Amino acid sequence: MFDPEFASAEPSQFELLNNLIEESEGFNKKMNPEELRSRQEEEKYMKQKQLEEERILKDISSSCHSDRYSNSSTTLNTKIEVIDKLIGTKAQKLDPRIWTDTELDELEEDFEDEREIPDYDIIYQQKVSAMDAYLGIDPEKDPSTSCSDTLCANIRLPKTKNLAEIELDISSTTFSVKTEHYKLIANFPQEVIEKETKAKWNSKTKTLQIIVPVVR
Repeated sequence: MFDPEFASAEPSQFELLNNLIEESEGFNKKMNPEELRSRQEEEKYMKQKQLEEERILKDISSSCHSDRYSNSSTTLNTKIEVIDKLIGTKAQKLDPRIWTDTELDELEEDFEDEREIPDYDIIYQQKVSAMDAYLGIDPEKDPSTSCSDTLCANIRLPKTKNLAEIELDISSTTFSVKTEHYKLIANFPQEVIEKETKAKWNSKTKTLQIIVPVVR
């Protein structure tokens, strides 16, 4: 038979949970009504702003006309101002000109370009001497990509006849290859020294090889 005198004085998990709920409810009741209302209004504003930004950005991505960009961003600013007046807060306005004219022209050109994207790969290379290979003398070198010296990009262009047909542009972070039939714009996996780039054309495999040292 259960004897209340020998019952444990420690509260059960159910009682602890009830105590936490009561404390939480008591805290909310003690909160200043103005602070509670202000927090609710702020949360509502941020939710409305996020939904509106997502809608406008979706509209922007579906078109590449500069007027569409400007009008969409302006509409977003106008609607944010209306929400600000209703809620009494001030939002950070977006710049109507998100992209420059040059960037817009390039974006529109990419959408209209029907040239193929060639198959390519980028591999890491490391200069290893015979002593390093067989004796492992250099303690700072290991087979990982972090110890690589150069990057080698192989771009396969089966419809290209010779190197003269290829337009190659290299920067410290990207490279582009353009021919009559192909167009490729890609990123290097890490920063490179573009001034020391070497390019080779293999006429048998119709492959352009780009070798460029990485920044250490």
